[in-house]
Amino acid sequence: MAVSATFLNDSTQKPEIYIGRSDLGSYTLTLRSPSALTAVDIRLQFPGTLFNAPDVAQIKVLTTGWAATVQGNMLVLKGSQLIDAGGTLIIKLGSVVSSLTSQTNADLGVRVNGQNISPPYKIFLLRYPEFAGDLRQNMAVQLLPDSSVYVTPLDNVTIENLLVLQLTNLKPSEDLVTKPWVDTPTVLLSFVYGDSIGALTPSDPKDPFSAWNIKTSVEATYHDGHQTYEWDATNPDSGAGANDPVWTLKPVNTNRAVLGPASGATAAFVVEKITTQAPRGATVAYLQYSDFPGYDDGYFTLVLQKREPTPNIIFFNAVPSNLAKLGDEVTLRWQCFDVQQVKLQFGDTTLDSAKGQIGTGVSGIDHYKIKLDTTTQFTLNAYKTLNAATPDFTTQFTVNVPPVALDAFVATAYSGTLPARVSLTWQTRAALSAVISAPGQSDYVIPRGDLVSGSYPVFPQKPITYTLTVQGQGGPLSKSLDLFFLNRGWNTFNSGTDFKALSGAVLLGNANTLWLFSPDTAKAIFNTRDGQTWTQVAGFDDSFPARSNAGGVYWKGKFWLMGGDTGAQRLNDVWSSNDGMQWTQVTANAAWSGRSDFGCVVFKDKLWVLGGSGQSYQPLNDLWCSSDGSNWQKVGTAGWTPRSRFGIAASDTTLYVVGGQTDINTVSNDVWISSQGSTWEEQPPLPASARSSPTVFTRDGGVFVLGGVAPDGSALGDLNCYSDNGWSVLPGLAWSISRPGSTSFRGGVWIAGGTTGTHTPSAGPNKTVYALML
Repeated sequence: MAVSATFLNDSTQKPEIYIGRSDLGSYTLTLRSPSALTAVDIRLQFPGTLFNAPDVAQIKVLTTGWAATVQGNMLVLKGSQLIDAGGTLIIKLGSVVSSLTSQTNADLGVRVNGQNISPPYKIFLLRYPEFAGDLRQNMAVQLLPDSSVYVTPLDNVTIENLLVLQLTNLKPSEDLVTKPWVDTPTVLLSFVYGDSIGALTPSDPKDPFSAWNIKTSVEATYHDGHQTYEWDATNPDSGAGANDPVWTLKPVNTNRAVLGPASGATAAFVVEKITTQAPRGATVAYLQYSDFPGYDDGYFTLVLQKREPTPNIIFFNAVPSNLAKLGDEVTLRWQCFDVQQVKLQFGDTTLDSAKGQIGTGVSGIDHYKIKLDTTTQFTLNAYKTLNAATPDFTTQFTVNVPPVALDAFVATAYSGTLPARVSLTWQTRAALSAVISAPGQSDYVIPRGDLVSGSYPVFPQKPITYTLTVQGQGGPLSKSLDLFFLNRGWNTFNSGTDFKALSGAVLLGNANTLWLFSPDTAKAIFNTRDGQTWTQVAGFDDSFPARSNAGGVYWKGKFWLMGGDTGAQRLNDVWSSNDGMQWTQVTANAAWSGRSDFGCVVFKDKLWVLGGSGQSYQPLNDLWCSSDGSNWQKVGTAGWTPRSRFGIAASDTTLYVVGGQTDINTVSNDVWISSQGSTWEEQPPLPASARSSPTVFTRDGGVFVLGGVAPDGSALGDLNCYSDNGWSVLPGLAWSISRPGSTSFRGGVWIAGGTTGTHTPSAGPNKTVYALML
């Protein structure tokens, strides 16, 4: 049997030469012989891709009894030492340093008494691993389907094996590489060369089974839905004078992540035209990697099994296995050994070699091409005898098309004033079909040529929802657009809804929905998406005490309700809801005293409670704020007269308090502002009737005061604006609505609930909804 050898760095016990590390130049050559042998002539042929002649010339032999000479890249050792059967010979070498700087690998040629070692021994030139991460912990490599190749029998058709090399990111939720590149990350694929049991194929370009015949290509370009993870594969040049072919795999320059998340976490390469007549048994493939930012250089060792062929399907695959876009062409390829018939099945189709529709793949690789727009599983059945009832061998391969994606569905102006011409635009990927629908309108089927992107004009006459639905792999997917338009000025909607909100309706809006809460005895919860059609969606449960004249806001993605009057008690509890229907008590006793008819507002991202009517209905002017709704801090006492039922509003910089009831028989028309909530400045009074319960809101640097209740209890409908230019009067409303709820929603100010006429127990519910678009 042949002598074997190892050549290991003394510091790391690895077959590695470290770039720029002359301090790591001590190595040990170990020879093993299965039978007794006296070694007298040992020759080390260092590969020219790792060492040049001057590098070899400086190597020192540290083991006594051996004299060294140098012939180019060959180190010749002369001496005499017996190696017992199964024993070893150890020779120490020093100053083993390479002046080359390109990471690569090649076989170290070792001859003992004129006999080459078997199998050849691979050594690597790379950077010394120091402080970076171990790529092997974050990237896996495989040779598929089973790391096997089949030996071509003598005087038989050449078996051209095909393997798929797969690199996989073991952190599929994030990019493999997150640091900037210095040099391009590189993977080098190589094998053990020769005709011995431990080798794959010879490296002689003239040999019909030469390793130089092997070709590597990128199987597919992978996408994760947003980014493309593309690689290049370069085959070695047999005319360049190298003895050890190496295949080079690199991510393209735009693929900075190298391997990404989701489907981008895998890169696959077809390694084909592998032919061999070397004896069956194990060999290895090497994957050397370098210049991966954040990782050390290193390599993987993959075991390959060479097997004697038996009747079977040698390989079956498709290139690409993951399509970049719908309608791309796929090439199915297969090779079989010693079978009589094959059938290719997919969907409702069966192609039969016995009918001449496809080849068997016995006399060479056969293929079939097809264009796909859906993910398809292909099955190849092989039969040892013609027209057998069941296949002897079966294998499957799935070709994936990209999943349908709906990246955008937008309108040029999805809110504003009527009349409006709106362009609906979209962006999709891998869609087979798409349709735009809306209630009461005919569906618009998007033409195939506009599936990726396009626009469609619509002319909404009222608030309406358009829905885009796309079909494709993994679909359908849908996205909706609410088109909501108001006439400039006043808009009136006769909803016909009894909101059951006679005393202190709380009207709040979130992104797409307007909500009206009536926490009084009805405990009803209503909402609407268009301002016209209202639905009672829930009610407050028994844990929530009924109350009138409570405060409420929409803040930090939640609805908030607090305080109010049960008739016997003024409350100081705080409640919140994520969905407007299920409510959770945040605190049963806030730091502020129980009250009703108070100011409740969001200012500088805090929740504020101001003034109101106390437990004995006494007017208040204390000031409180909270960052979480549970823990409250007293800001102080306001400079304005204690009051309840006043108007309150907040801009980004200013709090406003307008009017209100200062005692049981007195209402005010004063105006106060504060930039931080603690100190207040009085402004020119409202140049109109004193009032309680006005609707107050801010727009474009001005504060607007709408309506309210006059001292005689009648409803007011005037609209006044205060700005740097003083007070001005705008068109108001000829209405008789007292104490409704109000809020900002979809660019307008909305008013709903309350009573008609004077605010008395006998007043009926207001069923009209108003919206003001300035």
